[in-house]
Amino acid sequence: MAITVLIVSSSLFANETFQKNFLFSLVTYIATLILIYVLGSFLKNKHFDIFTTIFSYPLIIIYTTLVVLIPFWLLLMHIGLYFVIAFLIPELLYKGLMYLNLIDFVTMPTTVYLKITLTVFISVLFNPILRGIVYRISPARLNSSEKLKPYELGKLTDYFLSTNNVKFFVYAFYVVALLMTNYFNFQGDSISSNIETDKSILQSFVTFIAFDRTFALMKQLDFKPSGLLEKIYKSILYKVNKDV
Repeated sequence: MAITVLIVSSSLFANETFQKNFLFSLVTYIATLILIYVLGSFLKNKHFDIFTTIFSYPLIIIYTTLVVLIPFWLLLMHIGLYFVIAFLIPELLYKGLMYLNLIDFVTMPTTVYLKITLTVFISVLFNPILRGIVYRISPARLNSSEKLKPYELGKLTDYFLSTNNVKFFVYAFYVVALLMTNYFNFQGDSISSNIETDKSILQSFVTFIAFDRTFALMKQLDFKPSGLLEKIYKSILYKVNKDV
């Protein structure tokens, strides 16, 4: 609901006529409200106070709406920043290698595949690091803003950008991308310049599924390098003692 309100509000404010009318109405309303408050301070009338309260309802509604929407807007911004940072790492790496003429042989479909795959890998593997960067560059100043502390945006951001939620966002991205790609392909068209590039999205998704499954299985394994070394050490020690 809040996301829908944000989208509708953004589209309305993009209209220049709406902006002018809104600003004029807002200035007129605030000026009238100030005048009424000034008159009320002189009149000291109970009925006039009730009228003032009723007239101030729109301002209260606007203030309440902003209070409610601020955390949603900031959370959306943090989610966007998170994935932009994850994308910038392979993008800057690609630009640097291209500048040095080290990957001239790589085709466009391969480039798209690698960029998407590395972006989702980074977003999952380096979750705490990326969240820390978001905290540092966020305009909300999560660690220092006193006004935003009641919102507990740090906890909200940690919740929305947890590793599991990031995986959900990644899967949702792939679902939407594959739906669009398959639709265009079945129509004999391509979402990009060629069908081979479209296939790179599918292959990236397959790779991510394999990666996610491997990552999940690794957590279930009893294998520990320290345990292996300990067993090897005991085995060697046992052999030495037996020979002696």
